Amino acid sequence: MRFLRLSIGVAVTLCLLSSAYAHSGRTDAQGGHHDRKNGGYHYHNSGTAPAPRYTPPPAPKRIVPPPRPTTPNVPPPSAEDVSQPDPKPIKPPPPARPKLTPRYTAHFASGRSMPVVEYREEKGVYWVKGVTGSESRYPKKLLKRFEPIAQAAKPKAKLVTGKVVGVSDGDSLTLLVAKKQYKIRLAGIDCPESSQAFGTKAKQALSAKVFGKTVKVLKTDTDRYGRIVAVVFADGCVNTQLVREGLAWHYKQYSDSKTLADAEAQARKDKVGLWADANPQPPWEFRKAPAPSAGLPEDPPPKATASKTNSTTVYVTRTGTKYHRASCRHLAKSKYAMSLADAEKLYGPCGTCKPSAPRTSPVASPRPTVAPTAKPATAANTHWVTSSSGIRHNSSCRYYQNSKGRACDSSTGRACKICGG
Repeated sequence: MRFLRLSIGVAVTLCLLSSAYAHSGRTDAQGGHHDRKNGGYHYHNSGTAPAPRYTPPPAPKRIVPPPRPTTPNVPPPSAEDVSQPDPKPIKPPPPARPKLTPRYTAHFASGRSMPVVEYREEKGVYWVKGVTGSESRYPKKLLKRFEPIAQAAKPKAKLVTGKVVGVSDGDSLTLLVAKKQYKIRLAGIDCPESSQAFGTKAKQALSAKVFGKTVKVLKTDTDRYGRIVAVVFADGCVNTQLVREGLAWHYKQYSDSKTLADAEAQARKDKVGLWADANPQPPWEFRKAPAPSAGLPEDPPPKATASKTNSTTVYVTRTGTKYHRASCRHLAKSKYAMSLADAEKLYGPCGTCKPSAPRTSPVASPRPTVAPTAKPATAANTHWVTSSSGIRHNSSCRYYQNSKGRACDSSTGRACKICGG
């Protein structure tokens, strides 16, 4: 009986296990899942939640397109009823090219001509650039010649840079530009002459401002002597500085500069320089004045040493620090002339040619002349023969008894070509 009960319990357990694990599938958080085979929902591992009823998903709705509207029999619209599309925007034309300035006139063999900016020659053809900037090619046989067109005059003002290597007076200097010297005349001013009061001071002031320095020069004109009339700049306008310091006049005949006029007015007011005199004489009137008569006292002549120093010309090199004579061997590559007085301010003397020392031609010491011992002329010794050359002289020759020799007869030695022996 006991065995029978045990057998029934085992059979029931096996049936329950076979019904619970006969299918596969994962369980949810409550321990249940759907049975794909039977279509139900059940629990395992003693789940307690009620089995939800399976509801299949709804079928997708069919989308039915709306019916097409019926089109009545309407005649097609006319061309007037149809709205025209907007026209495309019209692009503005490109800006016209600026015309170039022609430099030549091309003359063709046919007789016509054309303005040309530039042209170049190649094998058998000319490439010609017109005023619009485009290039064209023409055979040489079609073009006869190119004639230059006269251009407008260039402005007179021209700025150059150079080194001042000489100062002539208060308003003139020498400028070195690219190994070439130019004479510069300061524009708009006129300094006193060297023989006037403050003439020397004006030259010294200009030398202190510009000599040996690199300056900028603004060219305005060229005078009748070939000098460049210009405004000089070195730590400011040198022309204006000289007028403001009372060392130059405003040359109103050739300049209407308000700056120079104001500078002269200020110098007059302050009574500086030449304006310390109650009635200074302008240099242009001094140059027109007649020479002083013989009865009037004249200035003493300058010392010989000073004039010699100012008139002596020496030479310097482009990169050297010495000044030389013209024959010095150190002047083989570059050579620039200046006065000795100016050179002594910036350079030292050359030790080879010694330009500072006065060159004197060597004077040969007189050779003592030994009077030849004259032998008394006899009938047989009426001629004189020179011992070194063997030439015979007669009594009328200047060499007779005036050269080293001896008395001889007419048959000794060679006859002199002057006296005939």
